[in-house]
Amino acid sequence: MLAEKRKNLEESRERYENGLIKLRETAEQVEEIEKIVKVKGVEAEKKKNDAEKFAAIVGVEKDKVEKENDKANIEAATCGKIKEDVLFKKESTENDLAAAIPLVEEAKKSLQGIQKKDFGIAKSFSNPPGGVPEVFAAAMYLMASHWNDAIEIDKNKKPKSVEWKAALKLMKSPEEFLIRLQEFGKIVDDNLVVPNNVKIVKELYISRPDFNVEAMEQKSGAARGICSWVINIVKYWEVIQ
Repeated sequence: MLAEKRKNLEESRERYENGLIKLRETAEQVEEIEKIVKVKGVEAEKKKNDAEKFAAIVGVEKDKVEKENDKANIEAATCGKIKEDVLFKKESTENDLAAAIPLVEEAKKSLQGIQKKDFGIAKSFSNPPGGVPEVFAAAMYLMASHWNDAIEIDKNKKPKSVEWKAALKLMKSPEEFLIRLQEFGKIVDDNLVVPNNVKIVKELYISRPDFNVEAMEQKSGAARGICSWVINIVKYWEVIQ
């Protein structure tokens, strides 16, 4: 009986020791698993952080791309508007040029009918017909600062005098007067005509009911041609502004 109890105790001790061993092994396995889980957790956290950083970078880059696209769209629209404006200005310029060329040609043509004797007749006027002095005055305003030998000007580049006596200086050399009138288109092209003088010509002279070729034709051949020249030169100046 004692032997049987001893045997049972031995078996119990053996089971206990085996259980302890298994518990130790399990604990060791659990500890190893915990280490692996911890490493995996660190790796997962790193991957998560990396993923978040990547997403942030992608978001920034996406935002940059979207902004660049927006800028490109704005620039494209701006370029389109500029192109549209350029085409409009080109068309407008071509139209203005088409309208301007006949005017300057008409101004030159109006001088062709003036003969030297017409200036001789005009110079002989002690009391010129009404409207004739105004035609020469208008010419003096336009030519002011571009023929200082014949037209004395003030500090504002206006003729100091447009009386008939001053007009006679223009006709001192009819040939030179005609040449200067014929070449005046270049001065207009270079935008050298005094704008305020043009305004005066329009308001004081061209607005007169007798400032026209038909009226001047009955009074003076020289005034007729110069009247037509003034009207066309002013129109030409207005078109190319």
